[in-house]
Amino acid sequence: MRILKRAGLALGAMALLAVTTAGTASAAPSSFDVVVKHSSGVIVGRLTGNIAWSSSGRTVMLTNQYLSVKSGECVEGAFAGWQGNTVVAGPATLAKQCASTPVNDVSLGTTVEGGIHQANIQLIDYVHRNKGSVACRRTASVCTP
Repeated sequence: MRILKRAGLALGAMALLAVTTAGTASAAPSSFDVVVKHSSGVIVGRLTGNIAWSSSGRTVMLTNQYLSVKSGECVEGAFAGWQGNTVVAGPATLAKQCASTPVNDVSLGTTVEGGIHQANIQLIDYVHRNKGSVACRRTASVCTP
C-alpha cells in the first residue's frame, strides 16, 4: 500500500509540473492592439496584429498587421524587444503612414541568452507627437498598455 501511495504522489507531482510548465509556455499573448489618440480622446490611429515567440524566445514575429488611420492624420511606429531594462532586438520602425493599410511582418531577433522577454509596440501621432503603446510579455496572456 505504501508503494502505491508513493507512486501516486510521484505521479501527481509530475502531472502538476507538466501542467505548470505547459501553462507558462502557452501564456504568451497571440495578438496586440495599439491605439494612439489626440489629447481630446479622438483616435488618430490603431495597429492590430498577431504576435508569436519562437520556442527559444530569441525571435518575435509580428504578423497579420493592419493599420487604421483617421482621415487627415498620419502616424508612425516603432517595435523593440526587451530583456529587463535592455533593448535586445530592434528597434524596427514603421514609416509615416497617412492612410489605412496592411503593414508588413516585423521580425525582432536577438542572440542574447534568454531571448526577448517583452515586445513593445508603439504608435506615434506624427503631428502632435502623442504616443500609444503596448507591452507584450512572453509570460503574460495579453498585451498591456
